[in-house]
Amino acid sequence: MKPTYCKRTPFYLLLLLLLTFTACSTINSLSNSVSKPELSVSDASVTHLSLQDIELTFDIAINNPNPVAVNLADYNYDFQLNGQSFITGDQIEKTEIQASSSSTIQVPVRFGYRELYDLFTSLRDKDETSYDFLFEAGINAPVIGRLNVPIEKSGTLPVIKLPKLSIKNVALENLSLTKADVEVNLIIDNPNAFDLSFSNFNYNLSLNDTSPISGTMDQAIHINQKSESEVTVPISLSLLEMGAALQSVLRGGDDIEYSLEGSSTVDASLPLFSPSTFNFDRSGLVNIQR
Repeated sequence: MKPTYCKRTPFYLLLLLLLTFTACSTINSLSNSVSKPELSVSDASVTHLSLQDIELTFDIAINNPNPVAVNLADYNYDFQLNGQSFITGDQIEKTEIQASSSSTIQVPVRFGYRELYDLFTSLRDKDETSYDFLFEAGINAPVIGRLNVPIEKSGTLPVIKLPKLSIKNVALENLSLTKADVEVNLIIDNPNAFDLSFSNFNYNLSLNDTSPISGTMDQAIHINQKSESEVTVPISLSLLEMGAALQSVLRGGDDIEYSLEGSSTVDASLPLFSPSTFNFDRSGLVNIQR
């Protein structure tokens, strides 16, 4: 009869099991000790403003409460107006946040007012609008890997509208054998909730398809909020150059065709507003005042 032997577990297998158990316990312990980093919007401000566009910059503070460093890998955002997505963006980052410390990144959001009005036509008559800034950071932490940390910020931003320019009338001040002195009376309307100032007012004016008359107004023009102002542009026309048809219109007091184009530098009574170029191009019929 053969003797019976007990099968024994090899020593190396016991050691492997022990190491595996210890490693799992260590990982679980580390996982439980790693806290999710915290996000906050430490500042949200307008950093650029003009007639054409606006930029808001959000300062995102990332606080790492852990005894080990974590890394910001990337982020994405959704900038919403009236509850609708308007501007989205994403960025790959390589920012290390040291243990028990914080770091701040700046996220700029810039857009033009034309694209704003194209999507949100109801804002054309508003002076400001509310926004929601939805932000999510992708953070790599030891042991537990990637963490997606979201945060939201709400606020308001100014809605800037272009001024409106039109010709009220053309007044004939003097008519001689050689020239006609006229005054072109313009109406400039400021639809904004802040004052506007115009300078370097350059224009090209054509009456009844005659050669354009160019000029510059040196005086500054100030228009209060939600107001309009009348601006007079004096012009002298040579009868030899204007042609018989235009002379007849001026003498008869009929409506006259005009084409007016030009530009002006516009400033505003708003903090951080950058002087902007306002271009205009108008044409139509205007009455001759005698």
